[in-house]
Amino acid sequence: MNFDDLACRKHETVFILWKRSLNEIGPEQLARKLALLHCKRTAVEVKSLSNGAYNECFRVKFTSGPDVVVRFSVLGRSFLRKEKVTDELAIMSYIATQSTTANSYSHSQGVWCRGVRSKLLTEHIQAPVTDKKQTVVLNMGLDMFSPILCKAYREMARVLLALSEYKFPYIGVVGKDTPEAPWSITKRAVTFNMNELVRIANYPPQDFHKGPFPTTSEYFIMLAEHHLHHLKMQRNNAVLDEDDCRKKYIARCLLRKIAQESHSPHDKGPFPLFCDDFRPSNVIVDNDLNIQSVIDWEYCYAAPVEFAHCSPWWLILSPPEEWVYGLDDFLANFLPLFLEILSQCEQELLDTHLPVSNPEKPLSSRIRESMENGLFWFCLAARTSFGFYEIYWRFIDENYFGKFHSLDERLMLLSDGEQENLEPFVQLKMQQAKENTLDRHQTGDQLVYS
Repeated sequence: MNFDDLACRKHETVFILWKRSLNEIGPEQLARKLALLHCKRTAVEVKSLSNGAYNECFRVKFTSGPDVVVRFSVLGRSFLRKEKVTDELAIMSYIATQSTTANSYSHSQGVWCRGVRSKLLTEHIQAPVTDKKQTVVLNMGLDMFSPILCKAYREMARVLLALSEYKFPYIGVVGKDTPEAPWSITKRAVTFNMNELVRIANYPPQDFHKGPFPTTSEYFIMLAEHHLHHLKMQRNNAVLDEDDCRKKYIARCLLRKIAQESHSPHDKGPFPLFCDDFRPSNVIVDNDLNIQSVIDWEYCYAAPVEFAHCSPWWLILSPPEEWVYGLDDFLANFLPLFLEILSQCEQELLDTHLPVSNPEKPLSSRIRESMENGLFWFCLAARTSFGFYEIYWRFIDENYFGKFHSLDERLMLLSDGEQENLEPFVQLKMQQAKENTLDRHQTGDQLVYS
């Protein structure tokens, strides 16, 4: 589904005004003040570190002690900002108490990590970029078994295995009710897809689920209902015409049907940690590609086991809906290489007597199965609002409902209520398209302070 152009313009205007205000204050000066406030040390240098679409980061050097990174969540592009930062600090604190895998530390409302002098893993394996708008993809000039690519995959595999060992009884965000309380799942998970729904679809933030969730089935049904609500609430650029609207409505109802009728063997968990934004561009490495730090934990939560069992989408760096080299390259070359390396890492853990989840059926085998039985595509479609439509019709529909002959045939699979609602829904979307307006879901204060 295309982005709502009015929502994009509105939020980009908010970003421009925010950026102008930040520049008037002086971001380096503000970063210096915040570092002094939280670290109680005198800064000697402040430099821009890396500015992505959602955060602006500044590296602060002191007369002594480690450098810190001060990060500003970008207004107009990053939403539910308070909740996200709180969630990220909690998960970083939890991981720091459990393992040195992340090698990250948090302090008050800031984050610092070792290795800020190093490079992002992406920089070692990406194709040369000549245009900032260019999609980042894997450097296909790398030999399939090149030491660089194999080392990169090995380091990523180690983190995936570590995350899969942390398990919880609910789906949601890790936290503590009080400093003395044990770690537990305390609230809903804020995901990257939720951020994008607000940013480019004008999805009402108050309509998101509350959570946490005790079962996989309830969580998947909620995700399917988000897809339907997204189609209803995005007023502009949502449908091309009446036929397109019917097909999009039916696809979302069928995804909900799959979610309602599927029975996960892991329905009641335990649920492993999963990070929406874990990818090579958020991994800092030294010159030998050894991980120094993993950054951007803002979308990390206890998730359905099926998410952890899915093949990583980042093996060729860009997400599936943007794959330049296509599915065949992914399946024939890069997924087998990663699974071989992941299997080697699993064996190394067993040889050193370290625990791994379900050694009789290791993660590498589960990921292979997810591609063979279509689970990968179902989970990806459930988590991806703007790539959902193409993924559903190409990879999911026939797998669950047999060969496609006509849309009317698929319509008969819907409940009586869903069938009755179809034509009124189509007329609603046609009316919205004519009006070319944007609903207001937040006040200015809510946008800034939430």
